[in-house]
Order: sequence, then C-alpha cells, then structure tokens
Amino acid sequence: MFSIIFKYNDPGKPSFVLDRILPGQSLLEIAIAHSLGLEHECGGMCSCGTCHIYVEQGSEFLEFKSKREIHYLKKIDKSGVHSRLACQCVLLPGMGEIQVILPDQHKI
Repeated sequence: MFSIIFKYNDPGKPSFVLDRILPGQSLLEIAIAHSLGLEHECGGMCSCGTCHIYVEQGSEFLEFKSKREIHYLKKIDKSGVHSRLACQCVLLPGMGEIQVILPDQHKI
C-alpha cells in the first residue's frame, strides 16, 4: 500500500494526504476519486497532456515513461525532469510514499 501526498503549486491550497492506496491504479484515477481537480480532457488515454504533474518523490513505484508519454510531455511548456502524465503513472506492486505536485491547471 502507498501513501500519496498531493501538493498544489498554489501556496494557498493545502496538501492532500492519502494513505492505504492500493497498487494498480493511476495517479489520475486516484486524483479523480478524491476530487483533487486534476484536468484530464482525453479521459486518461495519454493523448492530450492536460493531466501533467510533477512526481517529486517515489517515481520508482510508478510504471516507466512510455514513448507516447514522452511525446506529450515535450509539448508542455513547464515540463521538466519530474514531469509525468498522471494517467500513465500506474502504481506498481509494493509500498512506499509518493509526493506529487499538481501544477496550476490554467497554465498548461
């Protein structure tokens, strides 16, 4: 099981901590289930880039970036080394802590 800390890029919004999260789910599915306000125009099909996030800690617990994900990340202005698409961040078997930053959704 995992502990996931969602932080907002906006300092006015508090962090959201989720415990006892089971593997096999994407970070997008988890964010939607907990109403965290993460955009996902394509419905999680890795074809738009709107679910862009930054994985600050725990990337070893997530599936690797695919060529398709890398393609869409290159189109995002603010992408960097920690950038991922939440729809592609499926939790692998195991346990640990993951820290995610949700960028301002209006600046993608």
